[in-house]
Amino acid sequence: NEYLEDSAKYRQTQEPNRDLRVLIESRLKKLEKNQSWLAKQIGVTSQAVSLYAQGKIIPQDKRLNLMFSVLGVNKKPKSLDGLIEED
Repeated sequence: NEYLEDSAKYRQTQEPNRDLRVLIESRLKKLEKNQSWLAKQIGVTSQAVSLYAQGKIIPQDKRLNLMFSVLGVNKKPKSLDGLIEED
């Protein structure tokens, strides 16, 4: 399917989302958990969490909110920059 191929290529060429990467790494470290644990908690594959943690993709809002909840982030930030500074 051309759409899926183009979508995958687009995701690979996007700038990594450093803020999300730092957030995931710091919260998992604080919780003493790993990416596999997070994947199970939010119902995705370990590969998906790996892509989130590399900053290559950002989950859709529903999944992102669930991830924030699981990681103990109490509120949805206006930007990921603000969230990291608050932590």
